[in-house]
Amino acid sequence: MLGKLVLRNAKRQLGDYVLYFITISCAVACMYAYNSLIFSEQVKRLPRLEILPLMVIATSLLIILVLGWLVSYMTGYMLRKRSRELSIYMVSGLSNRTIAGLFLYENLMIAGMAFVFGLLAGILLSRLVEAAVLRMFGMTFTLGFSVSFQTAGVTLLYFAGMYLFALHKNKRRLRKIRLYDLLYYDRQNEGRLLKQKSSFPGVFILSLLVYALGNMLIILRPMGKGYDVLLGLAFVVTGLFAFFFSVPSFLASQLEKRKGWAYRKNHLIIFREFTSKLRSMSVVLGILSVLFMLAVFFFGTGAAARIFADRSVELNVFDIMILHPGGMMDFSAYEKRIGESFPIQKSCSYGIYGWESREFFSLRRQAAQELEKPQRLIYAEYLSDTYMKQSDYLYLRQMLGYEIPEVYENTCYVHCTPSLAGKFSDYMEKAGTIEVNGYELNAGGVFSEPFSQNDTYGNGLDYVVVVPDKVTDGMEIRYGLYAAVTEQPLNSAELEQLTDGGLILLDRGNGKSVSQGKSVSEGRPASPGKSASCEGLTSRDESVPPDDLLSMETGRAVTSLIYPDKDYLSGKWVQKESLSQIYVLLICLVYLSVILEITGAAILATQALSDGEKKKRRNSILGQLGMSGKQIARLDNRQLMLLFLLPLPPALITSGRLIYDGARKLLLDTLGMPVFTGNMWIWQAVAMAVGFFAALYGIYYGAVRIAAEKQMG
Repeated sequence: MLGKLVLRNAKRQLGDYVLYFITISCAVACMYAYNSLIFSEQVKRLPRLEILPLMVIATSLLIILVLGWLVSYMTGYMLRKRSRELSIYMVSGLSNRTIAGLFLYENLMIAGMAFVFGLLAGILLSRLVEAAVLRMFGMTFTLGFSVSFQTAGVTLLYFAGMYLFALHKNKRRLRKIRLYDLLYYDRQNEGRLLKQKSSFPGVFILSLLVYALGNMLIILRPMGKGYDVLLGLAFVVTGLFAFFFSVPSFLASQLEKRKGWAYRKNHLIIFREFTSKLRSMSVVLGILSVLFMLAVFFFGTGAAARIFADRSVELNVFDIMILHPGGMMDFSAYEKRIGESFPIQKSCSYGIYGWESREFFSLRRQAAQELEKPQRLIYAEYLSDTYMKQSDYLYLRQMLGYEIPEVYENTCYVHCTPSLAGKFSDYMEKAGTIEVNGYELNAGGVFSEPFSQNDTYGNGLDYVVVVPDKVTDGMEIRYGLYAAVTEQPLNSAELEQLTDGGLILLDRGNGKSVSQGKSVSEGRPASPGKSASCEGLTSRDESVPPDDLLSMETGRAVTSLIYPDKDYLSGKWVQKESLSQIYVLLICLVYLSVILEITGAAILATQALSDGEKKKRRNSILGQLGMSGKQIARLDNRQLMLLFLLPLPPALITSGRLIYDGARKLLLDTLGMPVFTGNMWIWQAVAMAVGFFAALYGIYYGAVRIAAEKQMG
């Protein structure tokens, strides 16, 4: 008998809370899809992704807390809506323990169905997620069907922990509940924090001021070191909750003052119903606004990171670059080995030269200071200007399909990143002539096409001076380069095949201290067997005082060419792998964003559909008073739209600002000059985040609107 009752109630709840059921199924699908990356053999073969499993697990644990709150809230909400029914069970003689068991089994049945449907959807979604990750690294992927029992087990563990905790909490509540509590449970609203009606307008204005102050702290950052951002976020959240507590009474007071407007058309009905709804869910609206703010921020930050990483790879125009420290060498053996596996379209061997002049070096330093870029350790290869032969430069342009400029024998040119082009052009126009290695050269033009300059150990760091071939006689060769353009993209496994005992992947993340009195090749070689934590090695991101940074006397220079007896493999696809941490961050942020949004949207949808019987009675009265069915439907739609729109403005404003600040920090924290010259890419990331949010939010809004129309008959 009780089993039939459990089954009947579960079916009824499934119909009443179908959006909640779909949300839990989507959450299970996402958990399975993203945790499948931990056990994927193809993903395991990707280099430098050791942190991915830890990041996915940490993200999943955070998501369990969010979904646990969703389940706890929804089961409590179901309990409140069914309190009259449960009171009948109690009057019929069922004990609290039995009623609690019935409620628990009903929800477990719904949870089990959601898990099964979510698991099936997750198997399909996991293939798409894995394909997207592999595509980031240039790996091919064949779409197929496979089930990972390890992933299913981990997903079940997460799901069980999340659900059982929430249900156990409600089961304990039911065991202690009284008949009186059940009879009046559905009439309970949120308790008022403010008793005086007159205090609400003041709290409303204060909430706006606190929210504005929080945003100002985030924008201006007067304290620095991140404290202002944390304090600003605390003010923003406090302002949001105060806003949603006070806005119902504030709107009601405005209606009383503007009676002419209130009694025009249907304004009074709309806003009285709207403010009544807000009073019953002010805390929930504050939480939802924070969830939506985080959802947009996480997705926007991930989108900005992806755009930045893709642009960095685009600027590295050569598929393969092999670097030989301290001089030129015969690269023919490497070229032959590469050609056996990867057809080469064109290639070139050339040198990057150095001389004591620091004219353009100083201009670059000045540009970096104007952009307020953080000061970092300087590389020994770039303590002064770097140079390239005109013949090599023209051939490299031909390789890349660029327009071949007309160059003159006694003229020097500069190829730099777009962010330096204006400053360098102004300098060369004013200077007229430039002395290089004893030659007086006319100052020529400036070129700024992508040229593998946005990071170290390419064609200079952000710039290279192009001089006649004869000028390089007697100059120091900083390093020799072999650059090749292949007929097809390379992937991680193929790059590993190119390395051997003498050729290793260039790791720009580590560096070795180099004395100023010695060339890079004369520095003490580190033992190949030593780890990166040995004496003399440092991270390239180590900050130093500004006066120390560019001093020729301090000896605070580093090099990533740690082993002088090795050659280094670099290029577009090696740099793509070096950005693996950005891609891992992107994966986890999108994962979090989706879960946060569907959690908030599910709760809002449930609240919007919770007053079905009350609205039916109201609509019946309005119909008897002469209002047409079309007018009543328009009235309901306006109220629904207001409810869905209310949490959005503060969430979108704050998240947009946070995305902007995060993207700017990412752009300026790189070693080279910014890869973008404007902020359009940031607004593109914001637009992507808002667009994704609006699409998913719109699906929930549309589903609620359809469900509400069916509910009203």
